[in-house]
Amino acid sequence: MKKILITGGPVHAHLDTVKIITNRFRGGLMCQLAEALTDYDVEITYLCAPSVGAQTPQPTDRIKNHKIRVVTHQGFDDYRHKVLELAPSMDGVILGAAVANLVPVSPWQGKFPSHEYRPGEVIPIDFRIAWRVINEVKKVAPKTHLFGFKLLDHANHEELIAAAYGIVLEAQTTAVFANDTDDLQQKFAVTKERGVHPLKQD
Repeated sequence: MKKILITGGPVHAHLDTVKIITNRFRGGLMCQLAEALTDYDVEITYLCAPSVGAQTPQPTDRIKNHKIRVVTHQGFDDYRHKVLELAPSMDGVILGAAVANLVPVSPWQGKFPSHEYRPGEVIPIDFRIAWRVINEVKKVAPKTHLFGFKLLDHANHEELIAAAYGIVLEAQTTAVFANDTDDLQQKFAVTKERGVHPLKQD
């Protein structure tokens, strides 16, 4: 039986112990993928956040339920750690989570003391671009088949394919599935051989 790691839903960054930065994606399509793959001889580990609106796979019968193990993370740092910890034991890794790639450089320790500030006062917060977890997977799991996703907003076709192919080369993926917010149902599987394969969502 093959083992597959799938990540889905939002991956948040912490501003303080109670406030987070996240995005509007909930992981519904990745849940559908995990559920569909249970029709095959695979064992799936599904990694997602326990809250912030994340969806989890809902297998349709008891037999399938044994083939999906849900593991949760507590934000970007924990997500990164768990992906790299789990990847070496997997035959395939599918990174479909929507990562908040703007991470505060120095999150507040404890809760932000808003009572010490006046309404309208500007609070400067330094952010860094988060480490790209997909680029680290092959370093710990060189034999796994790695798949990623790239979403752009109102980009032309050439720009979209070029962005996906850049990830293929840098992360050494088997393929990257690219699409644009203009048409979320139309995807393109971009491979290391420079193949571009149009795929509809279904």
